[in-house]
Amino acid sequence: EETVDAIEATTQDVAEDAAEATDAVTEEAVDATDVVTEEAVDATDVVTEEAAEATDVVTEEAADPLSVAGFDAAKVLEMIDGSEANTVTKMALKAAIKKAQENPDQLKAILEQVKSAIGM
Repeated sequence: EETVDAIEATTQDVAEDAAEATDAVTEEAVDATDVVTEEAVDATDVVTEEAAEATDVVTEEAADPLSVAGFDAAKVLEMIDGSEANTVTKMALKAAIKKAQENPDQLKAILEQVKSAIGM
């Protein structure tokens, strides 16, 4: 009977050790999951913020008639007319804008000239 008691005690000790080990592993797994979750949330926040900033930039450019994305020839011509540039400069800028409408490859360079000439 002592042998049976010893076996039962050993079995109980092994079961307790296994339960403690399982608890420790489970706790470590939960901690690791928490860390990974926090890092994923942080990464998502960064990506979301960068996407929002990029959207703001695109939206601003689309609203700017002096940008390639938001180019509006009529508005640019009005801006030129309303500027303090001299008459010869205004005529040259207007001609360049009309040329840009026919040749979009030159649009960016022409818009930069207009911005510079009208002080923007």
